[in-house]
Amino acid sequence: MSKNISRFILYIFLIISPSVIAQEINTRDISSENKPHYFKAGLLEFFSGDFSMYYEKVISKKVSLEAGAGIVFKNFLKEFVEENSTANSKQVIPGPSLSASIRYYPYIPGELFYLSAGYKYRRYRTKYSNISNTNQQEETFKEYYGKSIYRLGAGFNFILDENMLLDLYSGIGFFGASSKTYFQQINDDTGEYEFISDIQQETKLHFNIGVKISYKL
Repeated sequence: MSKNISRFILYIFLIISPSVIAQEINTRDISSENKPHYFKAGLLEFFSGDFSMYYEKVISKKVSLEAGAGIVFKNFLKEFVEENSTANSKQVIPGPSLSASIRYYPYIPGELFYLSAGYKYRRYRTKYSNISNTNQQEETFKEYYGKSIYRLGAGFNFILDENMLLDLYSGIGFFGASSKTYFQQINDDTGEYEFISDIQQETKLHFNIGVKISYKL
C-alpha cells in the first residue's frame, strides 16, 4: 500500500513540476539588453585549500560563461591522507587557481537546473628547509603539485531571495597531475643522507561536488 502511495506521489510530482517551471519561465522576460550576471564564492573548496571567486555572465537565453580565479594554499584533504615529514620545517607558498566553464540552462538562464563543461587548474607549492649533515648549512627544496581538471557536470541554483542563490553542483571527468617531491636517500660515497628529487605525472578519474553562494548583480 505504501509503495502505491509513493508511486502516486512521484507521478503527480512528475506531472506538476514541468508545468510549474514553465509557468515560472513565462513570468520572466530575459531580453538581450538585460542579461543577468553573478558574483560567486566557493564554500566547500576550502577543504582543498582553494580560495577562489567566480563571475558568471549570461550570454543568451540558454547559455552562460563562468570564469574563476584565486589562490591555493595547503590541500587539507591530500595532507590528511599523506604527510611528508622528511624535512625539519615546511612553508606553504600560495599558488594559482584558475577555472573556466560553459553552462547550458534549459529553463531560466542563470537559475534552476543546468549542465556544464569546464576546466580548472590548481598548483600547490611548498618550500622545505633542512640543515645539511655535511656542511651544516640550510638547504631549501621547493615542491609542487599541479592539477589540470577536465569535467562535465550538472547543478541546480536554489533561489534564496531576489538576489541571492545557492549553486549546488557535481561533476565527473579526469585530471592530469604533475608533481615534484623530495625524499631522503643514503649517498653510497659519503654515507650521509641526501635529498633526491622525484618528478611524477599521472592521469586519474575525477569526481567533485561543491556549493557556491551566488549574488545576482
